[in-house]
Amino acid sequence: LFFFFNSKKNNDSNIRYISSNTFLLSSFYPSKIITEDVYLDFMNSKKGMDILNLLQERNVPKKIRNLIQNPSLIGLDYKKEIYIYSSIYSEAIENIHSQISLNFIFPIKDLKLVSKNINQYVDFIPDKYIDIFDGEIEDFKYYLIKDRFKEKKDLVMLSYNKDVLLLSICPINTEIHIDLKKELSIIL
Repeated sequence: LFFFFNSKKNNDSNIRYISSNTFLLSSFYPSKIITEDVYLDFMNSKKGMDILNLLQERNVPKKIRNLIQNPSLIGLDYKKEIYIYSSIYSEAIENIHSQISLNFIFPIKDLKLVSKNINQYVDFIPDKYIDIFDGEIEDFKYYLIKDRFKEKKDLVMLSYNKDVLLLSICPINTEIHIDLKKELSIIL
């Protein structure tokens, strides 16, 4: 990873948003796995319609079903590379999966669509056990979800600017506390 992170100086690439404490990194191009036409054909097929009907029976909101039926409605750029990376926040070996953060970097195609959708979807999140905070760090708008009862522990942060949408998910270990706002400001 040493050579990879030295290449972060390239300001035209979304790799600059990858944290320096990353231990695992993966990327893929969704358009190389499945084309938009093939996906839309599947969603309009009998099996695709069965899936959408099942989601409707389970009371999944229509807006979310529409996004599943046509993901381009969210405003992300599926023709560009998506990054997934992780960091470990403890040196203890036992139950290591509970100490790993998970982070995603999605390129944005249409900022207005992304912004509109994120604002609407945040309203869908049940907030009985969580608090949702919003704000801005440099040119990134963010939504930070914290556990209401466990010392306001950071759980998830969704942030975006004109180029990328970043999704950070904290380790599930309740002993590990990560300040996601601080983590975002470090990579900026």
